[in-house]
Formats: sequence, C-alpha cells, structure tokens
Amino acid sequence: LSKSTVALIPKGNLKLQSSGLFELQSDSLGEFMNLCPDEPFREQPNAANCSGALVAEDLVATAGHCITEDTCSMYYFVFNYNVN
Repeated sequence: LSKSTVALIPKGNLKLQSSGLFELQSDSLGEFMNLCPDEPFREQPNAANCSGALVAEDLVATAGHCITEDTCSMYYFVFNYNVN
C-alpha cells in the first residue's frame, strides 16, 4: 500500500542527469519554512508541493487545491519517493 502514494513535484524541482536519474533542485524544509536550526526534519528536501494516492490503475486522488487540469502538466507524479 505504501507504494501507492505519490509525491506531486513541480518539474522545476527535478533535473534530469545524464545517468537518466533525477536530482532534486529544491531548498530544504528549514530554508523554505525559516525553521530553527534544531527543528526536526529541517534538512529534508522540500521538493513536493502535495501528495496523493493511487486509487485505480490510472487515477490519483489528491486534495482539490493541489492541482487542476490546467496545471497537471507542470508536475511529475513520483511514486516510491523517499529520503535516504
């Protein structure tokens, strides 16, 4: 079930490398939210704007404010996104 979750990442936050892998191009959560230096998770990347869940083979459910038909092409839908 955990592999059915998806991160909605703006295309500007990922850069395709020559290896075929993507590199994150985003601030950390702490930089984005101006968090204190000792705040937990401060250094984690802030790449995704929203998340969703796969509810059918070709259907993702997400909050209505996350994406519209007009903005869909501006995002990568990244499954199995995780921080190592």
